[in-house]
Amino acid sequence: MNKMSQDFLASSTAIPDRTVRDAVFDFLRAKGMTTIFGNPGSTELPMFVDLPKDFSYVLGLQESIALAMADGHAQASRKPAFVNLHSSAGLGHAMGNLYTAFRNRTPLIVTTGQQTRDLLPFDPFLGNDAPVEFPKPYVKWAIEPARPEDVPAAIARAYHMALQPPMGPVLVSVPLSDWDKPCAPVVEREVDTVIAPNPACLDKVAEAINDAREPVIVVGAGVDIDGGWDAVVRLAETLQAKVWVSPLSSRCSFPERHPLFAGFLPAHQPALSRCFGNADYVLVLGAPVFTYHFPGSGDHLPAGAKLCQISDDPKQVAAAAVGTALVANTRLAAEGLLARVKRRPQRAEPARVIRRVPVTKPISQALLMQTLADVRSPDSIIVEESPTARDPMHDHLPIERPAGFFTTASGGLGYGLPAAVGVALTRPDQPVIAIIGDGSSLYAIQSLWSAVDQDVDLLVVILNNGGYAALKGIAGKTGAGSVDGVDIGHIDFVSIAQAQGCKAQRCSDGTQLESCLREMLAQKGSRLLEVILKEEEKSMNIVAQNAVSGTGKDWRPKTPEKLFIAGKWADSSSEHKLDVISPVTEEKLFSYPEAGPMDIDRAVWAARDAFDNGPWPRMAPAERAVYLRKVADIITRRLDEIAYAWTYQVGAPIMLTKKLVGQNAMLFNYYADLIETYGFVSERQRDDGGKVRVVREPVGVCAAITPWNAPMVLLSYKIAAGLAAGCTFVAKPSPETPLEAYILAEAIEEAGLPAGVFNLVPAGREGGDYLVRHKGIDKVAFTGSTAAGKHIAAVCAERLARVSLELGGKSAAVLLDDADFTKALPSLMVYTMPITGQVCFSLTRILVPESRKQEFVDLYVGAVKNIKVGDPFDPSTQMGPLTMGRQRARVEGYIAAGRAEGAKIACGGGRPAGFDKGYYVEPTVFVDVDAHMKIAQDEIFGPVVSIISYSDEEDAVRKANNSDYGLNASVYAADPERGYAIARRIRSGNVTVNGMIVDPKQPFGGFKQSGVGREGGPEGLDNYLEVKTIHFAG
Repeated sequence: MNKMSQDFLASSTAIPDRTVRDAVFDFLRAKGMTTIFGNPGSTELPMFVDLPKDFSYVLGLQESIALAMADGHAQASRKPAFVNLHSSAGLGHAMGNLYTAFRNRTPLIVTTGQQTRDLLPFDPFLGNDAPVEFPKPYVKWAIEPARPEDVPAAIARAYHMALQPPMGPVLVSVPLSDWDKPCAPVVEREVDTVIAPNPACLDKVAEAINDAREPVIVVGAGVDIDGGWDAVVRLAETLQAKVWVSPLSSRCSFPERHPLFAGFLPAHQPALSRCFGNADYVLVLGAPVFTYHFPGSGDHLPAGAKLCQISDDPKQVAAAAVGTALVANTRLAAEGLLARVKRRPQRAEPARVIRRVPVTKPISQALLMQTLADVRSPDSIIVEESPTARDPMHDHLPIERPAGFFTTASGGLGYGLPAAVGVALTRPDQPVIAIIGDGSSLYAIQSLWSAVDQDVDLLVVILNNGGYAALKGIAGKTGAGSVDGVDIGHIDFVSIAQAQGCKAQRCSDGTQLESCLREMLAQKGSRLLEVILKEEEKSMNIVAQNAVSGTGKDWRPKTPEKLFIAGKWADSSSEHKLDVISPVTEEKLFSYPEAGPMDIDRAVWAARDAFDNGPWPRMAPAERAVYLRKVADIITRRLDEIAYAWTYQVGAPIMLTKKLVGQNAMLFNYYADLIETYGFVSERQRDDGGKVRVVREPVGVCAAITPWNAPMVLLSYKIAAGLAAGCTFVAKPSPETPLEAYILAEAIEEAGLPAGVFNLVPAGREGGDYLVRHKGIDKVAFTGSTAAGKHIAAVCAERLARVSLELGGKSAAVLLDDADFTKALPSLMVYTMPITGQVCFSLTRILVPESRKQEFVDLYVGAVKNIKVGDPFDPSTQMGPLTMGRQRARVEGYIAAGRAEGAKIACGGGRPAGFDKGYYVEPTVFVDVDAHMKIAQDEIFGPVVSIISYSDEEDAVRKANNSDYGLNASVYAADPERGYAIARRIRSGNVTVNGMIVDPKQPFGGFKQSGVGREGGPEGLDNYLEVKTIHFAG
């Protein structure tokens, strides 16, 4: 028998006048554990009848609630908590939160009831023949003592086991008959569980940090658990190291308004490593390396960077994929490093900027968090379980003190609300605010009864957005589609709270939010505020709302009322309004204010000030990337809204717009990823051996002028790339389609970009000309007609302002004599008349070999005749109306010209039957078209296609190039290499072999009169950069 066993048995020698129950209470009393959490039953009745007067019992109406309350109590008190669960079935109920306690590293002594020992051989109703194995591996230690007199010593051992690093829950199963048995008192012991770092190892770590050019620090929950907050702050300030929070950290371990605070690492491998930028040494304190949630592959660290992890959890250290490690208490390690590292000069970089969001009647998550930050007490404690609100909370409700924030480390729901009750019990002198999602709260809504019963001072804020917003958001972001069966609707949480005796009220108006919160915070006791998040509800349920109405034609946008200038929504100086006309009904949809010259001046100078004096162009690329990804996330949340706005204004089929809107978020994510690896600075060497640095810097203040056919996508191409480069913008969308630009402005505002970085001034043609001529504009990025592009180029040439132009096209599809027409047909049906032919890259000329012309005409015309023209909000519609009356007049004029020049109409040529209103034109195909006819030379911008025959390859290439344009083309061939050879001979900026592809991650732009510059891909970023050469003379 070893010494530990001897000590254990010796401490359990029976003394007749003391019982197991007495000994256990004596031990708990000696350790200051006089609060017991539980949900009792018959298997532990002897323990809890006539509870000692100096003990309190906190009842949870379900075992998982009791365990989570104990977890919150233990974390806030920084000492173990005692929780009793009724039988193994009760333990089963609590397993989710037991797992969370294990991940939280919370020291808990968990006891479970068991039937009397004399019944155990007979498999009794509430028995468990393997109580010790049941909770493993999510307890550090588990035991059912062999004898009743061993129970107190087992609980004492459990206490010390729970506190040993890494801390965590332990379990003791106690049969019902043990509690009143005679027992000796437990020998009280003190055990120091803090692991001091090895001095020699600290020397090595300090040496590596001192040698590093750009060290960064990553902090996790272990820093706050170990009491290392102050030491880590001093270490970061000494090193002037940026501090990141480990992904999905359950505690706050660094002040989030500190100038060195960099942000929150994403739980996605490629994105995480990019956040480190040029760091060459990563010091990870009290955190895993690393916690990932979304799939991805790539390097964990920047190339050449080293990593050292310090944690008192050997298992966590063993799981790290990279770096060296030191098993130690993070507070002691940080203090040890402070004595060894060199102090560095203070950084000149600006602190992290968080923009305020405006107060609006609809309540966004950002507005809620910002308002909470404004009205709460500085010493308040936040307990959070609202997955969709985590990013807005981090942005607008910063934690500034140790032990000021608690959340689940496991991702399990049903923890936050009861944990907040436990925290409030422990900290009656500090306000506790629980921020809980509506779906999360329903896992443990009975916790409100416990809060009322214990009269704790707790404010519960329920974020009501219809449920499962996090799941829906992930589905939207990953392209998985809609999630069925999870629209729980708006449950009446006020009534649920009041039924449990809890004070409650509801707020659905952002202008009243501050007064609601102040009123609730001024009260004492347990109270609940239900906040209706109308914006999220709208974006989340828009598909369901339109499904109810049968079509989306009843969808209505929020009418724009202001301009966005210098980070604020501002009234226009002009009295003039712009009208948006429905392409379906020909009626006015809405009117909105036009920006006048004074407004454009204000916007340009706001962008100029933001560029010349603001933080945006001076941020590290990785910092700008964080903001771009936030914009992408917000856009993703509003994709349905963007798709409906596109259909509403343009008449593009909803079936198509819903497929294409994802490009907007993708562009912002793509450029965020690109700038984290892009070579903004490159080293070169002159012939004389001197050093040269070639740097790429943002071009300056940019005007983005976009057309009406694809309003959001064409704006996103420009804004995403330009912001990534560090430029600032004044955007002028087409007057016919302003809604998407407003959505982008709202997304940029919510993401918190600095004031003046993006400005929105809707205006007509005169306003666009005024903007182009403005001396404060360094570059104009324009998409539109070739005629307008030529005018803009001429104006910019007067002052040599930079310009990029994506203009018209008359693109050819060349079908070689060996092409499989049947295979070519699907892509031709998509790309010859997309958005009713109102796309610059439409394949409006189809070149076919003379020998196979009739074969193709029969196939293609037959398919075109089957195109369903109709209501663009009908999901089965393939082609909607043209966008404007003047556009229909233009298209019909070209159809008449084609007839007049001798071309024959194979199908279409008129207005479809059954449409009394709407700018509808039949999809039209001309045959017997000469390559010199107007319909073969001019960009029509409508559903008109010309089929042109050729004699041989040379004739095909000559006719494909017989155009003033050179934007796009496709070649169809049985042999792809033959197709590639023809593609090389076509004078066009984009050519696809055997199909048609437009990939925003690749450059897109034209030859000849189709434009200057490229959008998309790295070349799209180059559009917004100037090259500077810096020589070192000596």
